[in-house]
Amino acid sequence: MLTKEELSLLKNTEILLLKNAALVSIQNCLTQLQIALDKWFIESKSYLNLLLETATTKLTKGENYKGLPYVVLDYKAHYTKTNIFAYRTLFWWGNFFSFSLHLQGSYLEIFRNKLLANSANLKATDFYICINETPWQYDFSDNNYVKLSVLNGVDLNELLNHKSFIKIGHKINLDEFNRINEIGVGTFEKMLSLLS
Repeated sequence: MLTKEELSLLKNTEILLLKNAALVSIQNCLTQLQIALDKWFIESKSYLNLLLETATTKLTKGENYKGLPYVVLDYKAHYTKTNIFAYRTLFWWGNFFSFSLHLQGSYLEIFRNKLLANSANLKATDFYICINETPWQYDFSDNNYVKLSVLNGVDLNELLNHKSFIKIGHKINLDEFNRINEIGVGTFEKMLSLLS
């Protein structure tokens, strides 16, 4: 049986047309972010250019991350079963935009010591670090991410030394979408600086 609210929704074509138009706008927004990231990456002459020469960029969307639509931009991503380097921008309907740097396998081993050496700089950011057992959750709940600034040095070093993946995250509210290029590029630059 349909509730009155469900039936009302089923009769409303406008809401779905508006939703679809909004998602197209978000995809366009993330495509512009990709262009801005490419420009920054080329101009920065990043030391990662050679390391990431086979990395790819991909825009995907879906309807059901915890019941809600999402759009993802994976930038300079390299995914294999064991090795991962990815800078991911996620739009999650009704929640936020997030930016995450995911390191695993050989990429984590390349940068683990750099992250340890930069642990004080990490703590000085407004970033979060994933404490979950899986890297595939993106909400900022207490059992998934913890703010780096609240961790003591011992706990942070323990995470950096012993986790099989490191995922550093940052989020902004949806009202800041018109600054996505500025924030997305700035976050990427800041996260890469922690690897040098």
